[in-house]
This record gives sequence, C-alpha cells and structure tokens, in this order.
Amino acid sequence: MKYVLFDNDGILVNSEETAVLHDPAFLAQFGLHFTVPEYAALISGKTRAALVAALNDASQKQCGRDLPPNINDLLTANYVHQGLHHLKQVENVAEIITLLDNAGIPKAVASNGEYDSMCRKLRNVGLHDVFAPHLYNKDHVGGKPKPAPDVFLYALQQLGGKNPADCIVLDDSPTGTQAGRAAGMFVIGYSGGQHRLPGYDSALRANGADIVVDTMEKAKQLIASMIAPPRPKALPGHTP
Repeated sequence: MKYVLFDNDGILVNSEETAVLHDPAFLAQFGLHFTVPEYAALISGKTRAALVAALNDASQKQCGRDLPPNINDLLTANYVHQGLHHLKQVENVAEIITLLDNAGIPKAVASNGEYDSMCRKLRNVGLHDVFAPHLYNKDHVGGKPKPAPDVFLYALQQLGGKNPADCIVLDDSPTGTQAGRAAGMFVIGYSGGQHRLPGYDSALRANGADIVVDTMEKAKQLIASMIAPPRPKALPGHTP
C-alpha cells in the first residue's frame, strides 16, 4: 500500500465523543431528548446539513414542530463554547501518523465535515499542519459527500496516486466505509469510542469495511504490515 486516507471526526479528533457529551443537554431546551447511543448513531458520518435535517425529523416526532431556523448556528456556537475545550487526538492515532511519515507514505484527510470546522478541530489538537495542504471535504468534489467515493478519489489524486487499490482508508462511519469500498480502496473500519452502540463493528463490516479494529494500536499494526516492503526471495543456497 502506498497511500493512506483518514476521516477526521472520530478518527483523528475525538469530536464525535465530544459532541455526544455536550449536544444532547443543549438540545433538551428545545424538547429533544436522546440517550448517548441514540445521539451517537444519529450524528455518525453525517454532513452538517444532513444532521440538521435529522434533528428536525426527530423534533417533529418528539415535539410536533421544527427546531429554530438557526439551529445549526446555535449548535455550532454551543460546540465552540463547550466542546472545543474537550477536543483531543484520538488515542494512539499519532503513532500511525509517525509510522507513515517514517516510511514516506503520503497521507491526507478526507472528511464529510464542513471545511472550516474540520480545520479548526485539527488546529485545536495540533494536527492541521501535519496534514496540510492535503485537507479535503465534499466542497472539493462539487458538494458530493460520502457515501459517494468522490472525496476519497480526489484526495488520492492530489497525493499523486492513480490506482485506488494502492490506498488504505481509515474511517469510523458506515457512510465512510461505503465510500471507501465504492472507491475501490482497502477499508479499515474503526469501532472504538465509548459512545458506540454494541454491534457497531458489524454495521461497519456490512457497509464495506474490509476489516474492523477497535483500537488505533490494532490499526497501526495492520497498516504497518500492509506498507512493509516485501521480503526478498531467497536464492537457492542463500539466506536473504
């Protein structure tokens, strides 16, 4: 394997866990109530527009009305005020980045998140400059979010790659694993995080993951085995 593409939320930054901790209490003032697993399932892999639509659907079901028209701005302001202070790198993901850098493997971020938000989160945890300028989202591909494969294919192209089979995708949402599979890449699904529902690993497999890991240490070991150069074959009478 010659290239590695990372999702952002839940893979590089623990932003989904942070949102799950802070958003439900904020939304309760509008009459919406979610358990942690319910909200985790609701937000996983969604664009911001899709999340707002899902929240309005939930509001109609629970309360019989839509949320305020500016709910996206209100959620963002609450997250900036509350959530950014709790952001951190996903545990051990830095070791994967170091592994790739030491091996000279090009890497990029390919996210469904809003571009400014993605960059803000990465800066907050010290990873923006580690990946820049290879930071991509749906806006780079005509607004086509995952599960369409476009953002992964575009990121690979920007890294100089031509063959999707040379590329590993690391993603934690069914939409992301679908996109990686549709792109023809090797897909590692990540099921780690305290906010995940039981059986989440099965959902990732059912949606295109070639393999699912529940820690970044396992992901690192797998990636290390896939980027290692092949051992030379021994000639007769010789030891390589």
